[in-house]
Amino acid sequence: SATDLMEPYDVDRGQIVSVEVQSGGAVLTVEAEAQASGRQGQSITLRNSTSGKIFSAKITGKGRALLECRAPGI
Repeated sequence: SATDLMEPYDVDRGQIVSVEVQSGGAVLTVEAEAQASGRQGQSITLRNSTSGKIFSAKITGKGRALLECRAPGI
């Protein structure tokens, strides 16, 4: 609906997002640049600000995302 289109995004393209990375029992947080805009519950592509690697994570709130990592290298 038109109302949905007016809702602000939780993450805007180009925004630096705090990404919680869960790998096994370990949790770490990395900063990444959103490559797309999105809302909570959606998966978007991000670029690791340090390594430049591209990955997908699920938006969990304003400027925040979660990545459940089964493989190293993010």
